[in-house]
Amino acid sequence: MNVLIGYMIDGRNSGIDKYILRVLDILARENVHADILTGKDNPELRHVLSPYGAEVFEVPGLMHPKAQYAAMKKILRAGHYDAAYFNISEPMNCIGAMSAHKLGVPRVIIHSHNTAQGETNPTKAKLKSMLNRMARPRLKTYGTGFYACSQAAGKWLFPQSVLDSKDYHVLYNPIPVEEFAFDPSIREETREALGLVDACVVGHVGNFVPAKNSIFLLEILSALRKTIPNAVLLSVGDGPERQQVTERAKEMGLEDAAVFLGIRDDVPRLLQAMDFFVLPSLFEGLPVSAIEAQMAGLRSFLSDRITTEVKLSDACSFLPIQEGGQRWAEAMAEAWPYDRRDFRQCRAEIRPFDLQQQTDEIISIFR
Repeated sequence: MNVLIGYMIDGRNSGIDKYILRVLDILARENVHADILTGKDNPELRHVLSPYGAEVFEVPGLMHPKAQYAAMKKILRAGHYDAAYFNISEPMNCIGAMSAHKLGVPRVIIHSHNTAQGETNPTKAKLKSMLNRMARPRLKTYGTGFYACSQAAGKWLFPQSVLDSKDYHVLYNPIPVEEFAFDPSIREETREALGLVDACVVGHVGNFVPAKNSIFLLEILSALRKTIPNAVLLSVGDGPERQQVTERAKEMGLEDAAVFLGIRDDVPRLLQAMDFFVLPSLFEGLPVSAIEAQMAGLRSFLSDRITTEVKLSDACSFLPIQEGGQRWAEAMAEAWPYDRRDFRQCRAEIRPFDLQQQTDEIISIFR
């Protein structure tokens, strides 16, 4: 079988990238060859994909729809693909699926990974909203299989006719449970390496983009340090708003209390070093980082804008963001100190996200 999968950034910087890499691991074991679509070819992505023997195809962005359509048709014709798998966040990002449908690709799969269009500019937001309304009903025609990372993500992307069909499925993002299981020795080693042995570590994993509401992390930290003076923010990720957040941390006098690590390949170890996990997002599809944090045994505090499908136990709470960081700080102070747990004992709760349990479901996407 020969499949085409999109869209990736650099293999490290997004939840969709992580998901696709786990899909590639499964396909490789099944001797299925996959090529990758990206909006911008780059050395980082090619390095990450090198073990899979995947070709990388750069396609024009949505600002150039005709060029993207022409590029997609060229790629699809040359590749003779049995399936084309499009992981997207908005209905208007349907040009690839439309191209595959027009060329008669046997299996065209559309997978939703978001719950909103995420545009802050009013003019652009209005235009995007119109394009998304126009594109949404057409998805049923373009696809042969429809998936979503959560119920909310499905309702956002697809028309009701898709949601009611037998071809629609919710497939939670798979996670290798054993990699994230709590390990006290790794926790001690990592905290020592980071110089955070005696700190109350508030952790966050995510890109610095508007949807993640990154400045709010500093509001939480500032309020929490009034009750827990040794509280420290440990942030993992990168993005266009990172500099703005780091500068704001200096303005708030939190420069020494906020650690910005950038993109890291050792997230499972870093989660071990944390005491709390926070995710004050404005919207999400289904945040993999929140599941990973809970599997690492972390007491987690998430925005009430995030789907409750991520909740694995009572150790996960949903809080409003409109009331400010003080409310979050109070909830953390009340929960401190917190005893970590080994989530491997909770097989029923983690099964929907367990990579080992989901292998057959992921393979079935392409059949």
